[in-house]
Amino acid sequence: MSGRGAEPVFRDKEGKRMSKEEVLKLQKGEENPKRKHSDLILEDLGDNEKMKESGFIIPQKVPNHSWIVRRIDAAPNRYGIKPGRHWDGVDRSNGVFRVGA
Repeated sequence: MSGRGAEPVFRDKEGKRMSKEEVLKLQKGEENPKRKHSDLILEDLGDNEKMKESGFIIPQKVPNHSWIVRRIDAAPNRYGIKPGRHWDGVDRSNGVFRVGA
């Protein structure tokens, strides 16, 4: 029988026909390649002095000159972003999108 209603044909790498049960056995026997290497652990590269000197390590603490530490409100911006670790709160725009103007 060919076309509609025909059973699916399973073949191995050489092209020989296989039964559905044989295919399922092979699939269960194969390992997941991601699981095989999950036990490998990389060394921690964050404590390396060269990494610190090159500036690749971003300090996680808020600097003392920050708006948060000084408890001062920053100028409002159109997104409502509060100053913190990633933005120092200084308005460097040309004033086009000034809030309240």
